Amino acid sequence: MSRDLLAILERMDQRSLEVQLAIQCAPVLTGMKVGNLLIMEKADAYGLSDLLEGGQVRHWLLSPAEERQVYLIYNRGKLKTYMETREVSVLLRLLGYQNKEFYKALEEVSRRYKRYREGCREFPHELGLFLGYPAEDVIGFIDYRGRGFLYKGYWKVYGNPEEAKLLFAAYDRAREKAVKAVFQGNSIKSIFDRAE
Repeated sequence: MSRDLLAILERMDQRSLEVQLAIQCAPVLTGMKVGNLLIMEKADAYGLSDLLEGGQVRHWLLSPAEERQVYLIYNRGKLKTYMETREVSVLLRLLGYQNKEFYKALEEVSRRYKRYREGCREFPHELGLFLGYPAEDVIGFIDYRGRGFLYKGYWKVYGNPEEAKLLFAAYDRAREKAVKAVFQGNSIKSIFDRAE
């Protein structure tokens, strides 16, 4: 994070839902990415449904009944299209996602994530696909168990580090722009309304 952004964040309410959406989910809110995770205290996430109502940006609770909740924030149309690409759909099928229906896949990844949180299974690394990570990076992470990556930023890169560096820099700029917009009194909704 730039010093400018850190200085702005020091003057903002860090627990604010809009601030956390800007920090954690700017790439999806601005239309650059299909999904992001939003991790917040349960009490601070109140109003998320109302805030995202009426647009393509949606939320899916991955960890219900916990004080610290994990949401998948996603652009429904873009995520659905991404999951239907041959490379991603084949990989999901190989990882045990037999039902191709969009919401069934969300239910399955939620089940797997919940089982991970309960200590009953390994982390479902295919969650990266729901966040729009390239399939080759998800495969690389699984095959190499998180080691031997070529670059590390928003995720560990196994395929194309130069492309990833450019993409990660764009994500950083989107986050800075979103935080500044919220700091200036703009609503989160106005940020993603412009992107749709």
